[in-house]
Amino acid sequence: MMRVRLELFFSMSNSDVKFRKSLNNSQLLVLEWLYEYRFSTSKQLAILLNKSNHKSIQDKLKILESQKFIGKRYDSTYKLAGRAAEYYLTPAGGRKLNKHYIETNSKKTIHEPVTKALYKNKLVSSAFISHCLSIVSVAQKLHTLYGEKMHIFSQAGTAPYHYFPVWRPDLYINLRLSKHQPYFLDVWDDSKPFFISVKKSRNYMNHEENDGWYDNTPYPYILAVCKDAKTQSKLNRQIKKALEEKYNDNLTYATTTISLFMKSQKTTERIWTKINQDDEPEEFSLKNLYE
Repeated sequence: MMRVRLELFFSMSNSDVKFRKSLNNSQLLVLEWLYEYRFSTSKQLAILLNKSNHKSIQDKLKILESQKFIGKRYDSTYKLAGRAAEYYLTPAGGRKLNKHYIETNSKKTIHEPVTKALYKNKLVSSAFISHCLSIVSVAQKLHTLYGEKMHIFSQAGTAPYHYFPVWRPDLYINLRLSKHQPYFLDVWDDSKPFFISVKKSRNYMNHEENDGWYDNTPYPYILAVCKDAKTQSKLNRQIKKALEEKYNDNLTYATTTISLFMKSQKTTERIWTKINQDDEPEEFSLKNLYE
């Protein structure tokens, strides 16, 4: 059944697709990005394409939209709320991207659970979209701060790998310095109730205890970017309580706020609060959490 669904998804249902002009690298990059992160604004896509002004990419987006490879969430309420349009990959865009991978013998591939989600992009809630946009902002900030030293994977990017917890982190990041420093990172904004953040934090403990990590290597450090200091403080208390209950000293948790994170300018800034099972929380920079 899975194979049948996958073949149906990748079948070229639009007879005119094969006659379309090949997409350029920038347009393919937009499709790949929206496959990875679900939603982005034109400003975020401009950052992706190294453009200083989001208006400079409007023509590229219009072409992709006219070819039905991307869609746009926008109506009259957006303008009143000062809200930017949100772009997403369509099923046709997913097929086009997969076709490109096949034709170029790329090691990249499209995964069925991710492609199924493309059909829902027209219907997902505003809260879900807002969460996706927050994840994109965090990912782009990490890239700005760390450049090529930071490897960043979205939930779609981790889909092929079985050793991740079923409830996957928003981002899996790997800071490559003298040694690899892997982290699970979640963005906790207003899109979900607070108890979900606690439940997911505990879920990592269960996964580490029952499944462990890739090739029996140490479990990634777990990061939480909270909407404000109050939420961060509440989460810190809950994480410490859970660590004490589990008597688990194999995991490291650290939290910060979205404000501190987005305002940071240097990698040496101590914006991460490390949660200790027995001691008071301590402040660290990201790379120094491993020291």
